[in-house]
Amino acid sequence: KAAAEKAKAAAPAGQKFVLQAGAFEQPEKIAELRARLTRAGFESYTEKTPKATRVRIGPFATRAAADQAHAKLQKAGISSSVVAG
Repeated sequence: KAAAEKAKAAAPAGQKFVLQAGAFEQPEKIAELRARLTRAGFESYTEKTPKATRVRIGPFATRAAADQAHAKLQKAGISSSVVAG
């Protein structure tokens, strides 16, 4: 059963998971969130879209690893969402 759960939690070949902690238009909000993430022990990166800049963490090889990081962020008072990427 544990092996089946591991297989289910693993991403399809080549797929990874990331956490999105926010998306902003204002550079100061992006910098503020990235500083909070750094203080919480996470390395973040940004991804520009036509409307906003996403602040993301990862990638994580499995959904379980992404969920674990998500829980740690919640304890630090930072919201995030798991995104398959």
